[in-house]
Amino acid sequence: MAKSAYIVFMLPVAVSVPAAALVMAGILGAGEASPSEVQLVGIPHSHPASEPLAVSAVADASFDCGDVYVTVFDQDGAPIVQESYFEQCFADGGLEVPVGEEFSAVLDEGTYVVSVNVLDAAKTKSASAEAVVSVG
Repeated sequence: MAKSAYIVFMLPVAVSVPAAALVMAGILGAGEASPSEVQLVGIPHSHPASEPLAVSAVADASFDCGDVYVTVFDQDGAPIVQESYFEQCFADGGLEVPVGEEFSAVLDEGTYVVSVNVLDAAKTKSASAEAVVSVG
């Protein structure tokens, strides 16, 4: 019962809060980002279903600290897995995010979109990167 309550009530909130922040940043004109501001690291185009898919990214120096959201979407665009990493400081040392933590997920066979969104500490600038991964 508790697990289904989490999926029904908490997952939509976890997905909608970063999405709303990105939309508001775009409306205010502050969220314009170039593709080079954040990049996924080492994401393969195909991945075996028997191994966890690890996700990390790097952001340029214009993002000193901020929040990082990693989301895996299925081929219908529904979020399958999302993790949020708050108050990450990564630009000074060119660190991969999430800093000091690891995002990994075991996925069933299929095609997925992996998305990383970075929001700076002042909540005025955002950037994202996506990759399509075929698991099988």
